[in-house]
Amino acid sequence: MGRKSRAARLSAAMEEYFAAEKILNEVRGMVITPEHYPPRKVAVEMIQDAVFRIESAQGQIEELHEEMESWASNMEGTNLECTEKYSTISDTVAVLNNAIGYLDVEVKSDEELLAMSDDVLACYLDEMNDTIENADGECQAAEFPGMFG
Repeated sequence: MGRKSRAARLSAAMEEYFAAEKILNEVRGMVITPEHYPPRKVAVEMIQDAVFRIESAQGQIEELHEEMESWASNMEGTNLECTEKYSTISDTVAVLNNAIGYLDVEVKSDEELLAMSDDVLACYLDEMNDTIENADGECQAAEFPGMFG
């Protein structure tokens, strides 16, 4: 079995984001409805799982970014630099770079998360979800042209 296409790898990365977003929304729901709120330690474990997924997906997107950036730089200074393919690749490099910037989440330690008030924790979860949504918006604009044609 060969290597997955760039679009498939980006899709897999985004699935990690969506899984993280689902976890964060579940924890957010628990924070705003305390009667369903498990011990804070369980919530912290869930948040750390979501952060792990975000970081994993960020690594995948960084790898795609590096590939596309290398492809673009190999085209620079040649007659290919004036092609639509080069323009698409350059645009994708910028889009992936923006997504990476959004995904640079502030990782909190277990102790920091345990010490947060419910209101502060809810804001932290909202910020992380906004991060995922912004990165998703960027990634939706990524185009991966074929090598030939």
